[in-house]
Amino acid sequence: MFVERNIEYISPEEIDRFSTAYIPNIVIKLNLSGSTIYLDFGTILYKNHSTVSRKTHSALVDQSSLFIELIEPLHEYFLDMLKKYSHASIKHYFKVIRNVVKDLYSIYDNIDLTEKNLALNLYQEYTQFLMIDRSTKLKKSIADMGIYNRKQNVLAEILSRSLSTNIQEIKNSYIEISSKHKSHNQPIVEDDFQSFFKANESIFLILNLILTTNMTSHLPLKFHLDHLNIQLIIEDFHNIQEQNTNQIITIRRNKIKMINLAFAAFVNCFASVSAINFSQLLTLTIDDLKNLDSSTKGVRVTTIKPRAGYKRIELSIPLKFKKLLNEFLSFRNWVKNNFNFLQREDLLFFGLSNPLAINRENELISYSENQHNLYRKWFKTKFPEINWIPVSNLRSTIANIYHNESKNTQVVAKKLGNTPQVINTAYSEATG
Repeated sequence: MFVERNIEYISPEEIDRFSTAYIPNIVIKLNLSGSTIYLDFGTILYKNHSTVSRKTHSALVDQSSLFIELIEPLHEYFLDMLKKYSHASIKHYFKVIRNVVKDLYSIYDNIDLTEKNLALNLYQEYTQFLMIDRSTKLKKSIADMGIYNRKQNVLAEILSRSLSTNIQEIKNSYIEISSKHKSHNQPIVEDDFQSFFKANESIFLILNLILTTNMTSHLPLKFHLDHLNIQLIIEDFHNIQEQNTNQIITIRRNKIKMINLAFAAFVNCFASVSAINFSQLLTLTIDDLKNLDSSTKGVRVTTIKPRAGYKRIELSIPLKFKKLLNEFLSFRNWVKNNFNFLQREDLLFFGLSNPLAINRENELISYSENQHNLYRKWFKTKFPEINWIPVSNLRSTIANIYHNESKNTQVVAKKLGNTPQVINTAYSEATG
């Protein structure tokens, strides 16, 4: 018999609410291209449920079919996603997770996620199931084979949380399904790379100047970037008349918007010299920067690399970048001193929430794919003549530059935090 639940509608930005809510009753509310999309966790956690109602955006469920062992690991896994993924990515992974669990429901009557041997056997058997299905689809020339790799990875993420173990232990227990169409990111032409860096550097320095010298009330402001021969206008993001509110609140919201843009601009600069992965950017702390006080050595960055078995690796930043880095650290301190933070003040990169409700305090939020994508859209409107470069392509371009200058895979490997073997396979296109 199907029954209703006490549904709680939560948006990805409401991290605190999600962390304490009962996930079988959660409906995630996403904003995609101006439309609101609803995702009901009940359609994952209950084996038996009705179709989702258009009115309530939720399904009726058979309470006896609740997958109890999945609640905690799925809650933890999705909480991590909310902190770093855009709304579109959250929707994608929700569907992948739902399909994985549907597969498990179709294969097994009883599913054990907590006993290690049974869980590892489940991972092996599900991998075999995917490989058989994949081989069938290959004969029919289905294009996107990467979904099988993603489904295998999703189960590994869930099992690692259920067993409280390193995900690499799960993945190392059996073969990994590779994506048929997996290709490595191509390097960018060096002139485009330099223009992209200079544009982001200029944006950061200009926004830093406007914010720290209290010029926000004088928007719009025009700047001419001589080295790019481009005029940059920093406009009033939240017009007073449109918002129908007072000037002080509007200025504050403009500041928040510019702070988020400034952080994103510097993130691109940082990635351009460090060759860091985007996932590593999200978790860097201020303590991960070494040699900050040295006047003769470049900065060292220590970080965890998931695809290297979650080992701690070290990346290098050239000495000539230290001046801009120090500018950023001063700006970061200015932000900290002007806003009250309740969590994760040690994060190197972060953002501030910019709520429409004027009675809500702006909160520190982890830097995320969503913040980066919002900056990308703004950047493209300001610099249509400059190619946007994703962080992954910045990394491959740096590999290309170092390879061309040194002709030595050891040098490239050290810069990227890889092994020479990885360089030979992943960055074999890095030739002059």
